[in-house]
Amino acid sequence: MNTEYNNEIDRALCITISHEMVQCAEAFDRFSFFASKNINGDQKKITLIKSYNSYSNFLHHLYELYIACYERDLRNIALIASCKRDKYFVLQVKRILKNRKDAILGGYAPKCENDISVYEVEVPEKFGFYFRLVRNLRAHTDYRRVLSPEISLLEFYKKYHKFIWLLYFNVRQWWLVKEIESINWDHIVEFNMAVKSTEEHLNNST
Repeated sequence: MNTEYNNEIDRALCITISHEMVQCAEAFDRFSFFASKNINGDQKKITLIKSYNSYSNFLHHLYELYIACYERDLRNIALIASCKRDKYFVLQVKRILKNRKDAILGGYAPKCENDISVYEVEVPEKFGFYFRLVRNLRAHTDYRRVLSPEISLLEFYKKYHKFIWLLYFNVRQWWLVKEIESINWDHIVEFNMAVKSTEEHLNNST
C-alpha cells in the first residue's frame, strides 16, 4: 500500500486501535469467565470450546492491536515484514520487563506489584514467531490448529502466557476505552443504522 501517512489516516488508525482494544478486552474477559468455570469443575465440552475460542480470539486481537500501534509508531501503513513483526514483539516484552524492574528498584512501583524475580526472565527470541503462528492458526481454517508440527495453543499458553499477560496490561493502560460514548464510531454507527433500517423494512414487508 502506497498511501501516504497523514493526519486523516492517523485519526482513522487511532479509532481502529481503540476498536481493537475493545474487542481484545472483551475476549480477555470472556476467556477469564470460561476459564474460571473450567477451573471450578465445569468440564462440559461447550465450556471448554468457549474457553479455547475466547483465548484464541484474545491472542488474535492483541496481536493486531500491537501491529497497528507499530504502524502508527512508524507512521507507515505498508505491510510490515514478518521477521520485523517477530522481533518487535520480543523487544516490546523486554521493554516492559525492564520498566517493571526499574519501577521496583526505583521505589515507584504500585504496592500490589509482584516480586522483582517475576520479571528477571529471558525472553526467547522465537516468542514473536510463535505468537504470529498461533494468531495465524486462529485466523485460518488450517489442520495445524489440531496437528501443529511447531506449537499448539496449549504449548504456547504454558510457555508464553506470562509475556502475553504483560503485553495486554501494558497496552490496556494506554488504549482501553473508558468513555465509549466519547469516541467517534461513525463507521460502526452507520453499519448498525443500516441493519436497523433493513430489519424494519423486512418487518414492514411481512
